[in-house]
Amino acid sequence: MANCRFCRAKRFQYEPPTFCCHNGEVVLTSPSVPSSLRNLFTSQTVEALEFRSHIRADRAYNSIFNFTFFGVTLDKGLANSTGGA
Repeated sequence: MANCRFCRAKRFQYEPPTFCCHNGEVVLTSPSVPSSLRNLFTSQTVEALEFRSHIRADRAYNSIFNFTFFGVTLDKGLANSTGGA
C-alpha cells in the first residue's frame, strides 16, 4: 500500500485514500518537543532509563503526559446545561 501523496501517512490495505488528510485539506502539525522531554526518551542517563522503564507501567508518569498537546475550547453554556438534550 503506497503512502499518502499529500501527508505521507502510511495507509492500511483497505483504507480509503482520503482517510488521513482528505487529499491534503487537513494539515497536521508536529508540536515541538521540549529538549528535556526528548532527552528522557533518547538519552542513556540514569534518569532517562528510569523514566522509560516506568513510563507505561506507572499511572503517574502516563497521566502527566496524557493531554500534554490536547487543546480544548470549553463551551460554558453547554458545560453548565442542566437540561437533558
